[in-house]
Amino acid sequence: MILGLDVSTTCTGLAVIDKSGKMVETYSVDTKKQEMFENHYSRASLVLAYLKKIKREHNIEHVFIEDKLMVFMDGKSKAKTLSTLAFYNGIISWICFDTFNLNPVHINPISARSRVLGKIVRDGKDPKKRVIEYILDNEPSFVVSYTRQGNYAAGVSDMADALVIAKAGLSILREGEEKEKE
Repeated sequence: MILGLDVSTTCTGLAVIDKSGKMVETYSVDTKKQEMFENHYSRASLVLAYLKKIKREHNIEHVFIEDKLMVFMDGKSKAKTLSTLAFYNGIISWICFDTFNLNPVHINPISARSRVLGKIVRDGKDPKKRVIEYILDNEPSFVVSYTRQGNYAAGVSDMADALVIAKAGLSILREGEEKEKE
């Protein structure tokens, strides 16, 4: 089994897939409510609880994590935000290592999307929506909830991103197997 994570301080997506690439289950761990958490360690402890559940229920052999944001995005990121995300990603990465006794592999999100969805056309369409649409088209058991306004509910894009990371990880594993055969 393969575990994929989309790590964020507000919501972490978790996805388990089998070796054929089929989705087994997904979770979104909501850590947005500031008043519920003293700090990033208490946020991470909630993610840990989900990881322990996954460990009990599945034989995880590989862990892939969406790599942290490395560049400033116009109007969307600041040095403090990038630093916080890198710090939190490190905490979750360590927890995965400690929980599964596996070295997590970090995958660039753009690379993961292109591996799974193919060449991404820059047509102004929101990449998050494109990922969700791909997952809905290719994973019949993926459950989506909506807001009253008809938008995707919180956590849906995180679970979809985690699935893409897991599937990209599987692609990397298959590439490695092919190279070993040569």
